[in-house]
Amino acid sequence: MTAYVYIWFRPDWTPFYVGIGKTPSRWNPLRAKAKDRNELCMRIIRKHGAHNVHVHKHVGLSWEDACAKERALIAHFGRISEGGLLANFTDGGDGVVSPSKEVLDKKRKRLLDPENPMRTAHVRLNSDPEIAKRRSESLKSQEVRAKHKKNADERWADPAKRGALAEKMRAIWAERKTANPPKEKPRKRNKEELAEYRRNLLKERNADPKYRANRLAALQGASDKISAGVIRSQSKRLATLATPEVQAKLKQPKTEAHKKKCSDAKKLWWAAKRANMTA
Repeated sequence: MTAYVYIWFRPDWTPFYVGIGKTPSRWNPLRAKAKDRNELCMRIIRKHGAHNVHVHKHVGLSWEDACAKERALIAHFGRISEGGLLANFTDGGDGVVSPSKEVLDKKRKRLLDPENPMRTAHVRLNSDPEIAKRRSESLKSQEVRAKHKKNADERWADPAKRGALAEKMRAIWAERKTANPPKEKPRKRNKEELAEYRRNLLKERNADPKYRANRLAALQGASDKISAGVIRSQSKRLATLATPEVQAKLKQPKTEAHKKKCSDAKKLWWAAKRANMTA
């Protein structure tokens, strides 16, 4: 099927949109839907009424010729975001391919202008969760993945394109390294320098009232937590000692083996204490 290029005009014959299509109804403003058109374009159609939109078509074109024709018409009339007449978002055809940093900066500044009529649509397209979800699902679809894989395979299968891509990637990485050079690793400190660094850091932090308050609060919290653990352990131990089974076991007479074990333990304790006293 051949392609065509169409132009939509306001009732006073001022152009406001240039499009491209192959289907019989793509050019028809009565069939325009918000999911297929940008918000600015739909706003103009609602303002004047779809029945009052004039249409002019260039038919019988190949797809390549239609893309070129669309780009030429958009460049001729200009987009509203750039001071022209059209509500188009892109430059037409297959869209803007690899725009330069200067072009992106100019577009960003234009979209930041509160008076720019394209700003509302741009914000909606980039903040609506439903649109973001549909965009993510479409990118994850098998058809899109297969198309990307096919394009990548074709590019890497051609030695000339493969060399050009490799050269482009090397240039990008070289530019990134120049813009963001790696940081030098700090010299490893010896024990004395590390101790001095820690002392200075602690002195600097202790001079901050907020840091001191947070530190004291953390220490108090840790102390309370330890005290609560000790109290729980003591309560559990006392409850265990108060059980009839443990009380009955404690009242049983000590065996000779138990007495010898206690005696040996006391002897070891006294020997260690005498050694510490004479040292």
